[in-house]
Amino acid sequence: MRHTIAHGLDAELTRRVLESAFAHYRERYARHAPSLDWLGQDRARFAFQVGGWTLGGTLTLQSGAIEVHMDVPLVFRPLAGKARQVIEAEVQRWVERVRSGGA
Repeated sequence: MRHTIAHGLDAELTRRVLESAFAHYRERYARHAPSLDWLGQDRARFAFQVGGWTLGGTLTLQSGAIEVHMDVPLVFRPLAGKARQVIEAEVQRWVERVRSGGA
């Protein structure tokens, strides 16, 4: 699944937002073992566990956007549309936190 989410932040701020979000997720959703590992300045691999499966993919920082590429096993493909909506809503929620002085 590939999806690009526009947010309007610069790459450095986007990276800080992602790090803050995943720190929060590691604390709040520890049982799902969320992880974020940077592969370079503008690309990270993420993963989490759901129902005994490890799901993940990559995040690529673009000018004012994040490209999400997620490896979705066949069993989860019927949920891909919902997953896309949840990911986009989470990105926008964290972007708004930054714009309002949070995160």
